[in-house]
Amino acid sequence: MNLKPSSCTLAVHDVDEVLGFYRDVLGFEAHNDVEFERMRWVCVGPLSQPDVQIFLESPGADPGASPADRQAIGDLMARACWAVLSS
Repeated sequence: MNLKPSSCTLAVHDVDEVLGFYRDVLGFEAHNDVEFERMRWVCVGPLSQPDVQIFLESPGADPGASPADRQAIGDLMARACWAVLSS
């Protein structure tokens, strides 16, 4: 059996700063840059693997998340205790 992750989501404090790293340092391509209400996410991936997607998103980038939830996620991120993975 061959398993290969095709996507993951990283909650980040500053999408622009992290996007610069993935795009300018690693050479990844930005596929989408989406803003909705107070949320933002960008999809990046290596040019050599177009089926791999890494979503960089602001904390609590979920329309159903309450302001308190977003704050709690931000607090967990500040202590390096928050990660979201998907396959």
